[in-house]
Amino acid sequence: MQKVWSVLMVLGLSVAQAPQGAVLLRLNEAKQAVVVGAFQGGRWIEAEKLSRLEARRYQVFGPAGRINQAQGAEGLTTPDICDWNRETPLVLLERRAIQYPAYAISAPWNPQPRPVVSFAPTPAHRQAVAAELDRRKIKKAPNITQALRADLDADGRDEVLLSANQPGFFLSNGRIEGSYASEVGDYGLILVRKLLNDTELRTFVLDVTHLEKPFDGSEGMPTVVTRRLGAILDLDGDGKMEIITEDWVHEGWGSTVWRWNGQQFVKVLEWGCGV
Repeated sequence: MQKVWSVLMVLGLSVAQAPQGAVLLRLNEAKQAVVVGAFQGGRWIEAEKLSRLEARRYQVFGPAGRINQAQGAEGLTTPDICDWNRETPLVLLERRAIQYPAYAISAPWNPQPRPVVSFAPTPAHRQAVAAELDRRKIKKAPNITQALRADLDADGRDEVLLSANQPGFFLSNGRIEGSYASEVGDYGLILVRKLLNDTELRTFVLDVTHLEKPFDGSEGMPTVVTRRLGAILDLDGDGKMEIITEDWVHEGWGSTVWRWNGQQFVKVLEWGCGV
């Protein structure tokens, strides 16, 4: 999978032109991180447009909050596989357990200005997931794998973020891996429940995939249906928090950054590497 970046603003600004900004890294394992992108001077910048990277201090986050801090080094390298990627060394500074993938941000502002809370989903949340599955004629039970609550846009009202997967994801040597679909209807889904105008509760689907027909090897690659919430962070310093979602494909993975524009959630960055 060559997952091409989607950048919904004018690109091409050099990092050196703007002193206030942030670099976003994805940690797939200890010591080495891939550059997801940067936000500088009011613009989102794709990793391959960065010619250099200064040594920076990073805060490291998982789905429900800060989990570590890290020190980055100068320099970028280009891997042999997925040569549009950029990688950089990273040293974790706290002796704390960490699950991968995780996200590191070098922002001078508070990257998580309001708490992100993990909670036990209720029957109403399962009904919301079931409604989305039914709308797509997916005949599987709603299996919620993550339930988070946060005030994304600082309006005083929490949004509910849910990931649902059948099958789910699994841990391998401290790293979360995606699961392959085994039956027609196996799915991965991420949605946000948001209250609009004090009265209208609306469901926004950020990402969804499912196995539509049995895989027999005659075409394409086997389907990996896992969809996961990676982190909720203010990536551009405006006091509002973006959502980072994660997906997997056969021998590959990706991250997408979503931003609320006042009417809907839109992609501002998309990164990936895989077959």
